Amino acid sequence: MFLTTGPKTKQFEREFAEYLGVKRALGVTSWTTGAFLVLKAWGIGPGDEVIVPAMTFVSSANVVCHCGAAPVFADSDPITGNLDLDQVERKITPRTKAIIPVHLYGHMVDMRKLRVLADRHGLRILEDAAHCVEGIRDGYRPGHLGDAACFSFYATKNLACGEGGVIATNDENLAEKLLL
Repeated sequence: MFLTTGPKTKQFEREFAEYLGVKRALGVTSWTTGAFLVLKAWGIGPGDEVIVPAMTFVSSANVVCHCGAAPVFADSDPITGNLDLDQVERKITPRTKAIIPVHLYGHMVDMRKLRVLADRHGLRILEDAAHCVEGIRDGYRPGHLGDAACFSFYATKNLACGEGGVIATNDENLAEKLLL
């Protein structure tokens, strides 16, 4: 029996998607791998910008750099520590292609407000839900309003198994592209 690419993984992906209430969940080796794959699937690369919070783990910006794009740092809200959405709007340029909000320590970013902002500017949202497996805000879970959400199962996360991660999405085309 295969543990990493066989029926157990497929079962886990189905159950995780069901738990979140999204169409697809794809197991990956880490949050970083998942986020990199999503950005590449969206065609983000040299000349592009991706907005990330100034207060986050280095991987949030590193995956942008690994794609050849430039991370643009926006300040965090002093009360929640989450991305300040007013700062995000001021950072948007014609080169901006995506926003990576980080749901910090289980406290979700205001995804309804961010979705409206992203749609107004034609931007994609990749939720960093590494610390937010059980998060809910305004009735929405990670992956509901973002174009994709990436989770981590590293030892310091809410749901830990040493390593690993998941990409969650309602975008069937993205999921199929990621499977390639």
